[in-house]
Amino acid sequence: HNYGGDYLSPARGRFRYYAKVLAHEEGFTGLTRELRFEPTWFLTDNLVLGLPLVLNDSPTWLLWTAGPKVATYHRPDFHVGLNASWYPTARQELRLKFQWVGLGAQALQLYQLLPDGTPVASAGRPNDFTLSTLGAQLRYRFEFKPQSELYLVYSRGGDGSLEDRRESLGTQFRRAVDQTNTSLFFLKLRYRI
Repeated sequence: HNYGGDYLSPARGRFRYYAKVLAHEEGFTGLTRELRFEPTWFLTDNLVLGLPLVLNDSPTWLLWTAGPKVATYHRPDFHVGLNASWYPTARQELRLKFQWVGLGAQALQLYQLLPDGTPVASAGRPNDFTLSTLGAQLRYRFEFKPQSELYLVYSRGGDGSLEDRRESLGTQFRRAVDQTNTSLFFLKLRYRI
């Protein structure tokens, strides 16, 4: 079951926002709560800035661990992004996208699954863990003729995840920034024949 509602505001001057509240089933019991707020600023006629923010809280997140075993976790997580698009001409676009996801998973209970899928609480407790990933992309697009485009893209990613403990979101963010695991530049040419 899902319960929720959302709202897209009318544009007020150069500002508009989207808001969403959602509760949905996840795991064996309990409802995951999600809050989403996405403000958008139309700074000029050709420059748009968005800042999506998402907060989730799951009391019984269910994950497969190994073999016929699953575990439940309490999982608060936070997603933040930045989307900026600039259109200097009708045939050009410069876009910056940034996203960070941070979560802390506190282990609650380990379960053995019977052949019919029934979960039975087991001894032992899985480890707490964090997930912290960061991605940024800067993309330039130039349409040099109809349906023919040149893309120049720089992409960078970082991973500050830990498998054995929980920590603050601020510490997770700093680790993802400091531990770059991807840095790519590529060129793409799409040409209509």
